[in-house]
Amino acid sequence: MSLKFKKVAKQLAVISFLFSYFGRGNCVRIMNMIKYKEGLLYIGLRYCLIKNIIESCGENIMIGPNVTFKNIEGLSLENNISIHNNCYIDSEGGILIRDNVSIAHNTSILSSNHFYMKNDIPIKYQGMELKKTIINSNVWIGCGVRVLAGSIISSGCVIGANSVVTSKKIERDTVYVGIPIKMVKKR
Repeated sequence: MSLKFKKVAKQLAVISFLFSYFGRGNCVRIMNMIKYKEGLLYIGLRYCLIKNIIESCGENIMIGPNVTFKNIEGLSLENNISIHNNCYIDSEGGILIRDNVSIAHNTSILSSNHFYMKNDIPIKYQGMELKKTIINSNVWIGCGVRVLAGSIISSGCVIGANSVVTSKKIERDTVYVGIPIKMVKKR
């Protein structure tokens, strides 16, 4: 747990408790109002709000400015997670992010895909396939990575910048890069 978080953990718990009286919908509205704000105050407020919105939320969660959440109710966060600026997270099919994960800026994490099998119906009207996405413990996701629906990133992995993670399960304690990802070395 970071020292900064430890120093204010009690105050954040009180603020989070007070936000629980606002209801989920109002917490989402407030979250969207402060989405673009920078600084420790707003990082703390986003943490207190998200605790009242998502399925489950641990401690020491840093959400940077301009992070977009869609279908946020399907998101579960464990402890010591940083989600940096300009990330996009759509948890319609469910997303689990375990302990000690760092997600660099401009990353997208998805948990749904469009169906596209019928030629007589536009793709956007064919419905969605929901697939849970899991990012296990001690993972570093580089900037601009795309994590597609159903992906499972094993513990100890590093995903290089601008890579695309597909739905296959990847080995633990490895470094992956590319489109689609390929293992480049064991850690």
